[in-house]
Amino acid sequence: MGKSDVIDLSDLVKAIKFKFNDQDFEIPPIPDDKLKSIMNIANKITKISKESDDIGMTEEFIEDHNNFLSMAVEKKIDDENYDKMKPEDFVKWPLKLKNKVMELVFDQIGTSSGEKITPEAEKN
Repeated sequence: MGKSDVIDLSDLVKAIKFKFNDQDFEIPPIPDDKLKSIMNIANKITKISKESDDIGMTEEFIEDHNNFLSMAVEKKIDDENYDKMKPEDFVKWPLKLKNKVMELVFDQIGTSSGEKITPEAEKN
């Protein structure tokens, strides 16, 4: 009997790890219950950025970024454990860093942007 090739999909459920200011962070796999909330905020951020001329200065825009990140990013607290972060933990993060981490969250979700994920796309 011939040996069949098996596709290993383990990488799809691994946390994405990154560092900032000598701190370790991760974006764990995102289950369906968190996905809906994360995508709702992503769509809100996209809408605000399209409608506003001065997006970087609007309080709502900044709050949405911080809420989005708090739903997906965890901070390393000891050798083995990570803990959830609060929106206020991201206040000192520059917008450029937040945007890059948001891209990593979208990579973890499996979409390349904050575009709405349609039910058809979820099935693929």
